[in-house]
Amino acid sequence: MPFPAVVTSPYDAELFGHWWFEGPQWIYFVLGELARQPGELGLVTPSEYLDAYPVQQRAMPAPSSWGHGGYNEHWINPKTQWIWRLLHEASQRFALDVKGRPSALAGRALRQAARELLLAQSSDWPFAITNGTTEEYARRRFLDHLSRCHDLLADLENGAVDAEKVAALEFMDSLLPELDPAWFV
Repeated sequence: MPFPAVVTSPYDAELFGHWWFEGPQWIYFVLGELARQPGELGLVTPSEYLDAYPVQQRAMPAPSSWGHGGYNEHWINPKTQWIWRLLHEASQRFALDVKGRPSALAGRALRQAARELLLAQSSDWPFAITNGTTEEYARRRFLDHLSRCHDLLADLENGAVDAEKVAALEFMDSLLPELDPAWFV
């Protein structure tokens, strides 16, 4: 199916309902109109577009951000520099632990460790620390998720995974139920 023209319109979903309160309704109505009135404009997923046009020009976007100054200084600055080394170390440890975890319980623990790592990597924590709005809360949440990730990885490394602890953490932080830890390798 050829696409005559393509407009890419990405949105930071975190902003919908948070900073842009009418954003979810706007998306709902735009998508509804496109579905009801097929014609020159339509919807296509990135995969569908690439299937139709497999040859693409490669581009390397310049580092930039919607944040203060147009770069990443809102997230990477003297108040948040301590976060990044800890995240890199946790990511490397996690990638090493993904290999060779055959049991179902180990798989659940590894999946939960991945969730905790992703939650620790949220840009919300350095953003709030930089803004000083909820700095202690952000610092605590970051450290809690990172600690849970390391704790689960230590349990895996020591062959001492506690099913009740894994279940409690799955209940507390249950995003992305189909998360595959192998995606991190």
